[in-house]
Amino acid sequence: MNRQRDHLVNRQMDRMIHHQTDRLIIHTQNRVRPDMSNQSTRRPFLMAYVYLIPVLLLWTSPLLAQGTRSGPSRTLTLESAIVLATDQNPTLLAARQQINSAEGAVLGARGAMLPTASFSGLWNFAEKVQEIPNPFASLGGPPILKMDFTQDYQGSVNIGMPIAMWGLTRNGYADARTALDITRNTLESSHRDVVLQVTQTFYGVLLAEKGLQVALDALAQAERQESMAAERLAQGAASEFDVLRAQVQVANLRPGVTRAESMIRQVRIGLNLLLGMPPEEEFQIKGELRYRPVDLSLEELKQHAVANRSDLQSARLGVQRAELGVSMARASRLPAVMLSGSWSFRADDALLSERYNDSYMTNIVVAVPIFDGFASKSRKQMASAGREQARIMVDQFERVIDAEIEQALNDLQAAEQTYLAQLDNVAIAERALQIAQISYENEMMTSVELMDSQLALTMARQNHYQSLYDYLIALARIEKAVGQPISF
Repeated sequence: MNRQRDHLVNRQMDRMIHHQTDRLIIHTQNRVRPDMSNQSTRRPFLMAYVYLIPVLLLWTSPLLAQGTRSGPSRTLTLESAIVLATDQNPTLLAARQQINSAEGAVLGARGAMLPTASFSGLWNFAEKVQEIPNPFASLGGPPILKMDFTQDYQGSVNIGMPIAMWGLTRNGYADARTALDITRNTLESSHRDVVLQVTQTFYGVLLAEKGLQVALDALAQAERQESMAAERLAQGAASEFDVLRAQVQVANLRPGVTRAESMIRQVRIGLNLLLGMPPEEEFQIKGELRYRPVDLSLEELKQHAVANRSDLQSARLGVQRAELGVSMARASRLPAVMLSGSWSFRADDALLSERYNDSYMTNIVVAVPIFDGFASKSRKQMASAGREQARIMVDQFERVIDAEIEQALNDLQAAEQTYLAQLDNVAIAERALQIAQISYENEMMTSVELMDSQLALTMARQNHYQSLYDYLIALARIEKAVGQPISF
């Protein structure tokens, strides 16, 4: 119905455009031909009509495009969906902003090792000078003397630079760099999580579509069974019970079709959210639930995980940060030596072209911690405990990864065995249904037995697609556990 409506809209729009164009051309010819003497005065009107035609076509082109658009315009494969999620997923976008923040922290830690310079200035633009009586006014001087002891322009330049911080600033910079590496690894771990979620949801759409197809096939079989029972009842070869039983079967299968359609919409909305797209945006899924046999070794998978898991690398970097924290806690108990200097001036001329007063000083500042209320000792104790905790977490994380890989491989093998068993089961159920249909047509089987065969085939197909989905998801979980895609 939608295509017929769009086709009618397109035809009506084409007719309207051609009709308006023909009217403009005929009207232009009628205005130009009668009086050739006024051709120069009427030519602007002809040009206006000529320019109006493409404007009308451009104005109606969006309507034509809207009328001819039917169905989703975007086609998504699993690979393109992963690319979209990498670029648009909100979780990954937020993680990238964390990287920007960590890079800013690195810049600040680097600046702590560099000299600092600042300038401050003052301009006295309004003042009231001191007025005193002139003791020599009787000698011909002014009665009041104005005394201005201020200078309108003042400024100072201050410079500071750390000399000996005993590794405090250097370790702070190394700590910021390590934190940046951890943040990048966190982004990679988040990316792996999103890839697994997109894979699950993408295959979930395909599974829902297969479920809808199975439900529609079961409904079509039940409707054929209903028609066959009605024909046999009319011929006296079946009872009213067979017809009623077939009608109940059709009514029981219709809600399954509705639920399957609703499931497709729900899974598509979930995929849109993962891809960072509006929930209402439609797209066409291009892919299939395909069995891909693999030969995997548990030991090789563990070796790849140790080398590629970004979260394990983050845990190891956490040990490095803890060691840097211990070093900084020790350095905070040592004296700090800094160099500082300043130059200041006072003048009545902003360009210092006239006489001005200036001064400068250079200082070496030594800060020796004597007693800080055990704060430095507390920091060292906390840093040492954090280092040991980080080491324990690395060992525990390695064991968790080994268990995760082993569990994922066991799930893959179980899903593969289930899929292969269901593959044979579908063929057996299809053959059984053929025999049941022939037997029912030859009055050698009841309608209840035929419906049982139909139900068995429906369940076999559902289990077949579900086992194939479970196998592909188990394979995707292994890729996440290893930290890299598996080559086939």
